[in-house]
Amino acid sequence: METTVSPAPNAVDVRILRIEGDASDCSREVGRLEPLLESLLATDLRYLVVDLAGLTGIGCVALSKLMCAVIMLRGMGGDMVLAAAGEQTLETLRRYGVDRMVHTYASVDAAVVAVHGPISVGDAERL
Repeated sequence: METTVSPAPNAVDVRILRIEGDASDCSREVGRLEPLLESLLATDLRYLVVDLAGLTGIGCVALSKLMCAVIMLRGMGGDMVLAAAGEQTLETLRRYGVDRMVHTYASVDAAVVAVHGPISVGDAERL
């Protein structure tokens, strides 16, 4: 499992967390997700978009870490959404009820607009 964090273009209060590879319970790297999320939550992060496009599998451990992060963000007035999940990942999200707790969008761009709102020309110039 590989993770990268980047700012969303033209949305300074949104970070994009890309998770690629295997995040199943048997993956050795899945344990790195919790400290990464904790470090993000310790900043002034307001919105987190989790890009699942490169995910090949996800298990209960990774899902529980993501659900804890969404609860914490909402408690701080922010939010977390999921984006670009493949069909297998979507089925896992449905099976565990994650889709009822966290909104999922077809693309990262759609997710950024959903949490941040549309970017106006004036906003883009200020960034």
